Amino acid sequence: MILLTRVGVDTAYASHVLPSLLVMGVGLGLVFAPAMATATAGVARADAGVASAMVNTSQQVGGSIGTALLSTLASSAVSGWMSTRTPTPATLAEAGSSTLPPGPCSRTSGPGRRARLARPVPGSS
Repeated sequence: MILLTRVGVDTAYASHVLPSLLVMGVGLGLVFAPAMATATAGVARADAGVASAMVNTSQQVGGSIGTALLSTLASSAVSGWMSTRTPTPATLAEAGSSTLPPGPCSRTSGPGRRARLARPVPGSS
C-alpha cells in the first residue's frame, strides 16, 4: 500500500500502479493460504467445512466494513473541504488529492476517480 502513495493525477499505470499491484498480489497470495490453513488447523474433519466457511465469511464481512469505513472517511474529508469552495473542475480534482490522508483511501481511488470528478460544472466557464 505504501507504494501506491506515489500515485498522482498524472502518473502512468505501467510505471507506478502495476508494480504496486504485483507486489500486493504476491504478498496476499503468500499470506492467505497459510492464514486459512492456520485458521482451520485443529478442527475436526467433520467440522472443517464449517470452519473454512466461517473464516471466509469473516474475511468478506471484515473487508466490507473496512471499505465502508474508508469510503465514509474519504467522502467526509472531500465534502468538508468542498463546502468552502466553488465546485470547478480544478477544485474537484484538488479535493480528491489534497484533502485525504496519504495512504490507501487517497491513492487507490486514483486518477480515474479524480478524472470523473473533474467534469465541467454546468454554467461554469
